[in-house]
Amino acid sequence: MVKFIKARAVWVDNNHLRSDAVVCVENGIVVDIISENQLPTNIASADVYHAQILLPGFINAHCHLEYSFCRGKLPRGQISFTEWIEAIGELKRSISQDELTSCAAQAIHELIAGGCTTIIDCAHRGEMRDILGASSLRHVILWELIALRDEQADEVWQWAQKNLHQDNSPMCITTGLNPHAPYSVGRRLREYLRRFAPLNPKVPVGWHVSETIEEMEYLAKGTGTFREFCQRHEIPPAFDCEPGCTPLEYLHREELLSCSHYLFHLNHFSSGDLKLLEKSPAITVVHCPTTHEFFERPPFELMTLLRRGVNVALGTDSLASADSLSMFDALRAVARTQPALTASQLLDLSTRNPARSAAIRDVKPPLGLIARGSAADFVELKTDLSFEHDLREILCHASTKVGATFVGGRKVS
Repeated sequence: MVKFIKARAVWVDNNHLRSDAVVCVENGIVVDIISENQLPTNIASADVYHAQILLPGFINAHCHLEYSFCRGKLPRGQISFTEWIEAIGELKRSISQDELTSCAAQAIHELIAGGCTTIIDCAHRGEMRDILGASSLRHVILWELIALRDEQADEVWQWAQKNLHQDNSPMCITTGLNPHAPYSVGRRLREYLRRFAPLNPKVPVGWHVSETIEEMEYLAKGTGTFREFCQRHEIPPAFDCEPGCTPLEYLHREELLSCSHYLFHLNHFSSGDLKLLEKSPAITVVHCPTTHEFFERPPFELMTLLRRGVNVALGTDSLASADSLSMFDALRAVARTQPALTASQLLDLSTRNPARSAAIRDVKPPLGLIARGSAADFVELKTDLSFEHDLREILCHASTKVGATFVGGRKVS
C-alpha cells in the first residue's frame, strides 16, 4: 500500500527544496515525488502524513553507544585527554552491566528523536549487537580492537573474527573493525590487520586518529602526558621507538592506511597528511562537533578538508564526550563554527557524505537522499519561521526542531 508524506518543502536529490511536494512511499522505498495537486482525492486521511520540512534521514558516522552511562559524570573543558581517560576507567569500575546496557538502549531513543536513521557504532561489548538489533535504526557495528601485548592480540583477534561471522539483525547493514588508535594497537595486532584487510576489502575499518595534541606529541617525540599515563599504568608502548611522525603518516608507514575507510576525529593534520588523504579516496573523515564543544577545542579545519576533496561526515561520538546524541544538534554545532558552510553543505555532512562512505555506499535502496528509488528514511523539521527565509537560517533558528523520524517509511518517533 502506498503512503504519502505531504510537505511544505522537501529536500530533493540533495540539491534543492521543492515546495508543496508529496513523497510517495511503498514497501519502504520512495516510488515518486509529486506536486500537491497531483495527490489522489480518494485516499484515506490515515494514509497521508502532513509535514513541514522533509529531509533525508541523518546518518551518524561515529558513535559509542556503550558509553551512554557516562552522561554528566566526567570532567570537561580544557582538560588533558589522559585525565579524561582515567576518569572513564574509574567510572566503568563502578557501573553495573545492567545499567550500562539500559543506558545504551535509552540512548537509541535519543538518537532517533534527533533525526538519526542510520548509525556507525564502535563497540567492544557483544551485547551491543542485541541492543541495536532490537531497535529501528539501520546500523553498522565496528568491533573495537585494543591489544598491545602479543598474547592479548591473539585473544582479541579471535574475538573479533567470531563477531564478524555472527548472525545479525535485518537492520544491520554490515560489521567491521575498529582498531582503536595507533597508540593502542601493538605489533602483532597490526600484523593480523595487514594480512586480513587485502583478503576482505568489503569489511570496513575505522581508526581514531589525531584526536588530541597529547597523542600527536606522543607519536612524534615519545614524550608528554600520554607517555606518563602509559608509564603510570604500566602500559607497554605500541611501537619499539617513537614513530617520529603524525598518526596518519604512521598508519601509512605500517601499510594500514590503504586498508582503512574511516578516520574518526583527525583534529590535527599536516600538509603531508593532506597529501595522503588526497591519495586515499575511499577514506571518510568523521568530525564530532559536540565533542569539540565539550572539550572547548579550537575550530575544526573543515573547510580545508572539503577544499581538498576529502569526504567529511558528522558523528556524535558518545555521552562521555558530548551532551547530546542528536544529529540535529551536531549539525547546528557545525553551523555555529563554520559560517562559510551553505545549507546544502551542512546537510551533506549528515546525509550524502556518510552515505558515500565505505560501509554504506552499496546499500540498496540507497540512503542519504530523497529521490525515486531511495530508502524512505526521513527527518521532519518543524519551525516557526516562514519559508521565505534561507534554509540555513531555518536550520539554525531556535524554534526549529525535529518533529518526526521515519525509517523505511515507518514513523519511529
